[in-house]
Amino acid sequence: MKIKSMLPIMGACVLMLSAVGCSSSTPEKEEFDAAAYSTAYLDSIYKGESASYAELSGQEETAVTSTYEDNLSKWISSVLGSNTEAPGSEIVPPDLNQSYTDLWKSILAGFKYEVKDAKKDGDNYTVTISAQKMELYTQAEAIIAQMGNDIYSGADVSAENPTTAYAQAMLGIYQEAFDNVTYTDPEELTVTLLASDDDSWSVSEEDIAVLDSKLIDSDVAVDGLTSESPEDIQTEATPNQVYPENLGEATSYQVGDKVSLLQDGQEVASFSIDSVEVTDERSEYDPSNPEKVVVITYTYQNLALEEPILYDQMSFQLLDGETVCDPYYLQSLISPNISEVGGDPITASIAYGVSASCQEVIVYVDGVQIDQPFQVPVSFS
Repeated sequence: MKIKSMLPIMGACVLMLSAVGCSSSTPEKEEFDAAAYSTAYLDSIYKGESASYAELSGQEETAVTSTYEDNLSKWISSVLGSNTEAPGSEIVPPDLNQSYTDLWKSILAGFKYEVKDAKKDGDNYTVTISAQKMELYTQAEAIIAQMGNDIYSGADVSAENPTTAYAQAMLGIYQEAFDNVTYTDPEELTVTLLASDDDSWSVSEEDIAVLDSKLIDSDVAVDGLTSESPEDIQTEATPNQVYPENLGEATSYQVGDKVSLLQDGQEVASFSIDSVEVTDERSEYDPSNPEKVVVITYTYQNLALEEPILYDQMSFQLLDGETVCDPYYLQSLISPNISEVGGDPITASIAYGVSASCQEVIVYVDGVQIDQPFQVPVSFS
């Protein structure tokens, strides 16, 4: 499995920088210190240093800090997967997410850049920046190669959700890579500080993305950093959000029905949806605040399969009409575990956000060890 899904390009900071417009008590646009403004802006989004940028831009410092936190969250999400944008998830529990947050604060603070000058160019400014690329993923790639591509070396993947084990293993690799990180020689690039009709200033998303790519070796993260995961567990980090085309062909069951999974006519595993209920519980770690939250509790057991089985978030879709619902993290959820042959039944739970008007859902179940996907329609008031 490629780590690519966990390590997408990290140059996706879609942020705008702006300055307070001119007034009778402020300097004319020609006296605007574009170099100082650009430095303060970069320090605010990468290093979390908000005071200087707040003063220059006229923004409240709390707003600048919030922008940094949003930016930090995007970088972390780009590493952990698209469904972990909010702290905590079924895949990454809050304590592990906090460890990633602490590490990525240090990584961003370690970016090396310097605003060299800013020259007036018509109504705009051309800002020259010297950047040194952090070779974080190059180091991580070397560490994984030394491990023989076994990123789970020393990890007890049977003791926890294997996706959590994956994230934990990668955290150690990132930390070691950062502890020994190197930088390339400085390279100069330019961005344009653009004047707007309302006397504000902005840098294009394209320019910020180019700068990001000069500050960290994200090209290695996409093209070079790969690893094989154990063949007997599922570790893909992003649930399928594409509406199932074969829904009409999937066998329909009811809540509480036992679904027998057959192999050569023999029952090798069993599965059941035990309950589908609306809950008033909300997570302090997830700011998405869905209108309604549905919790699915399910049980599965490995009766005769030599390979362990696991039914986690990636085995499910919750359908609200034509909508594939987003997973939602609740601290009370029961994490799934690997089921070894002959072991006890395993009960777990997952949650999704649905619309306020939702009165009926379909639980769609699929997985690598299911020959034919099936569905469980559920109505609730």
